[in-house]
Amino acid sequence: MRKEVDVSIVILNYNSSSYIKDCLDSIKRSRLDDVKIEVIVVDNASVDDSLVMLRKNFSDIKLIASKVNKGFAGGNNLA
Repeated sequence: MRKEVDVSIVILNYNSSSYIKDCLDSIKRSRLDDVKIEVIVVDNASVDDSLVMLRKNFSDIKLIASKVNKGFAGGNNLA
C-alpha cells in the first residue's frame, strides 16, 4: 500500500554533494508535523561523493541513482 503524501519534493543532483546536503538539511528543519512530505532525489550520474553522502546521511529520502546523466528533463522524469 502506498503511503499518502501532501507534498513531493523532487531534487535533481549532479556533482553537488555539499549543496544537496545543505538543501536536505534545510528541508528537515522546516518540516511541519501536519504535512506529509516525501523527498525524491535523482542523482544524475554524479562522480563526486554525492551518492555515498546521501546514503549515509539521508536514509529517509527516496534516492534514484541514474547510471547515465539524462539532463534536467530526463532526470526529473525519473522521479
